[in-house]
Amino acid sequence: MSQQEEFKSISIAEFLHKHPQLAGHENRTKSALTSIRELVENSLDSCENASILPDIKIHVKTLENNMYEVKVIDNGTGIREQDIPKAFAEVLTSTKYVNKQYRGLLGLGGKFVLIMGQVNTRRPFTIISAVQNSRYIYAYIMEVDLKHNKPIIHKHERLNNKYNWRGTIVKFYSTADFLRAKNRIINYLKLTSIVCPYATIRFYFDKELIYEFKRVTTSMPKAPKIVKFHPHGIDAQTLDYLIKSSKNSTLVEFMTRNFQRVGQTIAEKFLKYCEMQNKEIHNLTRDEIKYLAEKMKEYNKFLAPTSECLSPIGETILKQGLYVNFEPEFICYTQRKGVLSGHPFIIEVAVGYGGKVKKGLHLLRYANRMPLVYDSSSCMIQKVLENINLHQYRINDETPLIVVVHICSTKVPYKTVGKEYISADFEELNHIMRLCYGDVFRKIRDYISKRIRYEHSRKRLNILKKYLTHIITYTAETLNKPKINVEEIIK
Repeated sequence: MSQQEEFKSISIAEFLHKHPQLAGHENRTKSALTSIRELVENSLDSCENASILPDIKIHVKTLENNMYEVKVIDNGTGIREQDIPKAFAEVLTSTKYVNKQYRGLLGLGGKFVLIMGQVNTRRPFTIISAVQNSRYIYAYIMEVDLKHNKPIIHKHERLNNKYNWRGTIVKFYSTADFLRAKNRIINYLKLTSIVCPYATIRFYFDKELIYEFKRVTTSMPKAPKIVKFHPHGIDAQTLDYLIKSSKNSTLVEFMTRNFQRVGQTIAEKFLKYCEMQNKEIHNLTRDEIKYLAEKMKEYNKFLAPTSECLSPIGETILKQGLYVNFEPEFICYTQRKGVLSGHPFIIEVAVGYGGKVKKGLHLLRYANRMPLVYDSSSCMIQKVLENINLHQYRINDETPLIVVVHICSTKVPYKTVGKEYISADFEELNHIMRLCYGDVFRKIRDYISKRIRYEHSRKRLNILKKYLTHIITYTAETLNKPKINVEEIIK
């Protein structure tokens, strides 16, 4: 007779510790890049959301026994003293649970980097932070209680902030292979500088400055705004939570106060459509809430969601980033908007041609200003490009072309928690992507055509110069006239 198995539960922190590959930590080399990536992106978010020009320093120091000390310093908004423990030592605790564009998701990536370091080195991590005009700098040495997903604080200090410093320092220890990943980290930082030319980024390895990008512009993208949910983007569970926490007495009030671009007239028409105009909000059953959520997705007369919650890079900044890194002779840009399951998205594509761009088509993928450096063959951006006949745009294997694609949304459809590539399963996204490629490639075709016509004209002019000299010479001698300077005539 078989023995009954015992049911057990573990915290989300403990689960991720047992399955590191879910967050981009499959091996030591990739773990090193993921560690830098997550912390740098948190720093950039902290700066950009407050319109602060980012200044980020990364220090990696080699220790004994294949161990490294890693420190990331930023000049962002900082974190309040009471919020530091949960911000860095409670998985799935974040300021990012709002309807607004962020690089990171779920409050997961940065914390998991610290958990991996803690588990593999058996050393705690250090957080130092100060907010604007704070009298003190707050320092914590702590670790994560994996079983309970809570912080364990070893030391807490307040230091006088005599230089009025603001920002955050994260220091941890790691067994990831930073030496082997060094070139990958540099490549990631270069890719980041293309879409963030307003940032200064420095990377030190064993005290040696091995990469530095100084900002080339003080212009920054407009910070995104927090907006309400759109009815098409709501699910039954979220709707149930909103209803239970609502102080409204009627469904019309609830709709107008909790959803974007829903006025009283639209709310009344929708409730009439789903025959719930006479229902009291707090008397709704689970089945009725589920039915209401389904009807919200089905109703097609809601206004399209606003894009105020998004922050595209913009034509000027993206062109500056491209020019500084590649110096192409011609750059073109396009931007298109769309909606995916009630969530707005914007796709930007910039293409650089010629100049110092190497021969061949080079595709750089970004989502919410994050470089996507893995699994390009599985990514929607790459797959759509592969299905385009580039020859009709005069593009071949010898054409020097750099293509930058940026997708921003409040809900980017990543295929993995590690945010490595974008799903190709959504036709709305694929369609807008195809249109964007068509926009920029037509501009490239027109430019290449003009360039070819210009080269043909130069060749004809050179041939004309060659024969015109002889014609003028012989004509002058025949007519007994003085010789004429051919170059002056052509000018």
